[in-house]
This record gives sequence, structure tokens and C-alpha cells, in this order.
Amino acid sequence: MKKAYLAAVAVCMAAVCLGVENHADGIIARILENAAKIKATRAHGIHRVLVTQVSRDNSKQMLGRNEHGEMVAFDVAAGCSPVPGDMVDVEFVLLNGNTYIGKQVS
Repeated sequence: MKKAYLAAVAVCMAAVCLGVENHADGIIARILENAAKIKATRAHGIHRVLVTQVSRDNSKQMLGRNEHGEMVAFDVAAGCSPVPGDMVDVEFVLLNGNTYIGKQVS
């Protein structure tokens, strides 16, 4: 009888744990969904960006971070030559994964 009780308790505990995992997964999914919606609303317009480096994929592009610490890749405006540490205005045109794509506004 004692073994049957312990087995039943173990099954109940496993069910509770699985339920908690599924619930946590649902919460995480909702958080990620909300974050994606928020990012999508920021994917357009002009934003201030801190230049961090030249893009390794395209030497005509710079990388930076916006006021929310999110990565931004942008084309440099003609006649401008920003260096890391500069603050520039960038018009966001696209959200590619977690990186905003844009062009510098001169």
C-alpha cells in the first residue's frame, strides 16, 4: 500500500510539473509575441542611433544601437562619415529578425 501511494504521488507530481512547464511555455510565447509587436511598431520613422562599428558584411553600412539597445544596420548618407561614438538620425525602413535596417538622414 505504501508503494502504491508513493507511486501515485510521483505521478501527480510529474503531472503538476508538466503543467507548470506548459504554462511557462505559454507565458514565454506571449512575452515574445508582445515584444515582436512592440518592435514592429518601432520599425518605421526616424530614430536617434549611437554608432558602434562598421558592418562586417558591407563597408558602406554602419551598425549602431537605438535608445532601447536594439541593433540597427544603416546605410551612410552621402557626404557623411560617422565614426563609432557618434549619434546619428536613422530612418528605419525594415525589421529583419532582431535588427532594424535603415538609412542615415543627413
